Amino acid sequence: MKIRKMTIIMIFVGLAFSSCKNQDSKKNATETDKIESAEAVITPEFENEINDAQLVATVKDYITTTYLTEADLRAIPEDQRKFQIEQLDLNDDGKKEVFVNFMSPYFCGTGGCSIVLLNKQIEPITKFTVTRTPLYIERSMENGWRPILTQSEGKWRKLIYKDGSYPSNPSVVEVSKNGPSEGSDILFGDDKNELETYNF
Repeated sequence: MKIRKMTIIMIFVGLAFSSCKNQDSKKNATETDKIESAEAVITPEFENEINDAQLVATVKDYITTTYLTEADLRAIPEDQRKFQIEQLDLNDDGKKEVFVNFMSPYFCGTGGCSIVLLNKQIEPITKFTVTRTPLYIERSMENGWRPILTQSEGKWRKLIYKDGSYPSNPSVVEVSKNGPSEGSDILFGDDKNELETYNF
């Protein structure tokens, strides 16, 4: 008799435990659904932050694995491995090209510094040498791309896209009769100190 009572009690305890466990499982499933639903709703601002972070990481990888050699990296002190980014659609295709300005004496000379222009896939369009900032990007189009104006030896040089690239050395480009047009976009201008600076 006692054994039968104990068996019945054990059955009831087991059923009660199973019921609680099922309720907890349902509760956890509901909470998981809520979390997944919340994660699925990403605001445009947050999405842009992710894209910016991915862009910076990809540019860093390009600099350290493709643009620079191991000898270059050894020669540049850790505290001088810095760069800034500006983006602008130069050919009106709805995709912004990427300018990379190196913030290190290693990349600079008396005529200016090195700047790299990349497409959205982080492939080089032009590797500019001895280039001074700011860069002025004209609103007009020539050969389907916006001209870039920069100063070299105190004179304006107009860099025009041709055959897949801009001239890489502004100092050898013919002096322009005119400076930047009113309304030109300015990259790495007087406010470049306010731009985010990244390490590579």
